[in-house]
Amino acid sequence: MKRIVLSTVIALLCSTSIIAQKTVYINTTTGTNLENYLDQTVNIKASRLIFNGWNTICFPFDMSSSEINETFGENCKLETLIGVTNNESVYNLYFADVKSDGIKAGIPYILYYTGDNKYVQISLNSKELSNTISAISYNGITFSGTASHLDSENYFGILARDNKEVSFVVADQSTNGFYATRCYINAPSNATLIAIHNADATSINKINSNKENADIYNLNGQRINKIQKGINIQKGKKVFVK
Repeated sequence: MKRIVLSTVIALLCSTSIIAQKTVYINTTTGTNLENYLDQTVNIKASRLIFNGWNTICFPFDMSSSEINETFGENCKLETLIGVTNNESVYNLYFADVKSDGIKAGIPYILYYTGDNKYVQISLNSKELSNTISAISYNGITFSGTASHLDSENYFGILARDNKEVSFVVADQSTNGFYATRCYINAPSNATLIAIHNADATSINKINSNKENADIYNLNGQRINKIQKGINIQKGKKVFVK
């Protein structure tokens, strides 16, 4: 009788160990079918191409701030969209630093990476997967992630290679659309998108209620009617437009 009980316990322990050690490989190009892994705790492996400069990411799993630092380096930055204002076709996209909160599954982010261009290896234990993407929308602009390859020429994205600034351009055939775990922006086709960093909710509310904050100046301190190529001063910050 004792042998039967002991055998049963050993079998249960082995079964639990197998479940706990299940590893899911996330394809960051074409995407991954997660239906069979939802509501489970699994280990995660992924290889994601990251360029020096700004990238977009939207993962189907959470990452803590310490896991972000271990994976992308302590000098990386993580931001998400918290507001949008516009002056005709020029849209200011306000991004806030959220690295201390970590990455949340299905949320779109921009990531600044200081290392060399390479495939970054992601290895995480005991994670839950999600197949839900939460798009962020303000003032006619939508920032969203991709679960699979998105072959579209109507959305804005970041050409990540050597992108020290956050420059959003309309995707075309040469950019191959948007691969899985990236993000895109749905905006009017004639829009000029400008990223502004270190924003906060209070400043966004003030901008919306105070038109003077929308004034734009050149480097000589002269007020101009719209964003021009080169360096502009807007809301007390330098804005560079190629």
